Amino acid sequence: MKKNVCLCVIIFCVTLFNPGCNNEMEESSAETEENPLEELTEGEETDEEKEEVVEDSLEDPDEKRESEEAMDPPDLTGMKAIFLLANGFHDAETTSPLAYLERHGVECVLVGPEIGEIAAYNTNTTLDIEKLIEDAEITDYDILIIPGGNSPRVLNLNEQALAFVRDFMETKKPVATICRGPYLLAGAGVLEGRTLTAMDFVEDAIFEAGGEFVNEAVFVDRNLITSREPGDLPLFNQAIIEALSTQK
Repeated sequence: MKKNVCLCVIIFCVTLFNPGCNNEMEESSAETEENPLEELTEGEETDEEKEEVVEDSLEDPDEKRESEEAMDPPDLTGMKAIFLLANGFHDAETTSPLAYLERHGVECVLVGPEIGEIAAYNTNTTLDIEKLIEDAEITDYDILIIPGGNSPRVLNLNEQALAFVRDFMETKKPVATICRGPYLLAGAGVLEGRTLTAMDFVEDAIFEAGGEFVNEAVFVDRNLITSREPGDLPLFNQAIIEALSTQK
C-alpha cells in the first residue's frame, strides 16, 4: 500500500515540475486532430474526382450522337417527306420530326382527307393540310411519317388513307410512326410478320394484325421505324434521318 502511494506521488511530482511533458502530449494530440485523415498516396483519387469520373461515364450516348450530328449534319436537300394527318394529331409527335427534317433540308408536305386547318388534341397547335390524300403521288416522296394522337384512329376510317399506307409500304421506302400510329398500320393490314413498338395499349391491335410488339424507345424492322412516346422523339428523329441518309 505504501509503495503504491509513493509511486503516485513521484509521478505527480514529475508531471508537475516538468511541463514540457504535458506540452508534448498536447501538441501530439493537436497534430492528430488537425490531420484526422492520412495523406492520399500518389495517384489516388479523391471522392470528388471519383464522382466526376462516374458522371462522365454516365453521359447519355444519344445526346452525344445528337451533338456530333449537329456539328456535321447530313444534307438531305432534295428529299421529300409526306406527313399523313387528320384532326386530333399529337403536337410534339408531329412538329418535332417535322422541324428536324426541315433542318436537314427535307421538304415536308402535310397530307390529309381534307384541305384546311387541323388542330392538335393535346395543345392549341394548328397545322394546315395542303394536299388531299388522293392527290399525293407516292413516287414523289422518300418517306411516310404517321404521327400519333387521335389522328391515326380518324385516318383508320378513311379507305383512301388505308390504301395509301398499303401502297407506300410496298415500295420499301421508309415508313415512320410513333405512339398510336400503328393503329393505322394495323387497319391497313401491313403488320403481318413485322416487329415494332408503340404505346403499350396498342399491343393488342399489333398482335391481332399479325405483328410482334416490343417495348423499346425505337425499333427498326426493315423499312418500318417505330417509337413509343414523345420522350423517344430524339431517337425517333435520328432513326428517320439515318434511313433517309442511306437512300441519298
